[in-house]
Amino acid sequence: SVQATGLESLRPLGRLVSYNATGAPVDVNELRFHGRTVVGFAMPHFVAGRPDVYKRQQTELWDLCLTGSLRPAIHGTFPLDQAAEAHRLLLARENLGKVVLVP
Repeated sequence: SVQATGLESLRPLGRLVSYNATGAPVDVNELRFHGRTVVGFAMPHFVAGRPDVYKRQQTELWDLCLTGSLRPAIHGTFPLDQAAEAHRLLLARENLGKVVLVP
């Protein structure tokens, strides 16, 4: 899993931030032995605990998107036949924003 790979790649004292991830349980003794930490966040828990806050923020977010006040950073747009080049860009971590494929 992505989570297991992330944990394996951490240096001693490293921290893994996990957002809505699924995976096998984390071995606390392994974390403690290497001084690693895992911080996680999952929307279902937030929504269940504070539905009023979630609804208000959801409405605000969509309003910002609809008015054009919030726009994603787009590094580049590629025609579908250049998907290999777009993928190379992502793998090289050369993009500063989203890479969009257009059919």
